[in-house]
Amino acid sequence: MLHTSPIKRHITSIILELKTKSKPKRMAIDYYNNLKVTRTLSDEGLKKDYKKLAMKWHPKNNIDNKLAKSKF
Repeated sequence: MLHTSPIKRHITSIILELKTKSKPKRMAIDYYNNLKVTRTLSDEGLKKDYKKLAMKWHPKNNIDNKLAKSKF
């Protein structure tokens, strides 16, 4: 009969636990919240607000702004 040390058993149990854990599910992206608009906004209003934000964060309009490059 094999005798394993308590440390080795503990490490083995941790490894097994990590292997069997499921990965957390990603949350869905709320595009309305990102655009800061309500869900009842018309299609035309949504297009208008989207274009406004696209122009605001476009890298050509923000040459020195690194945040604008990452957001666009």
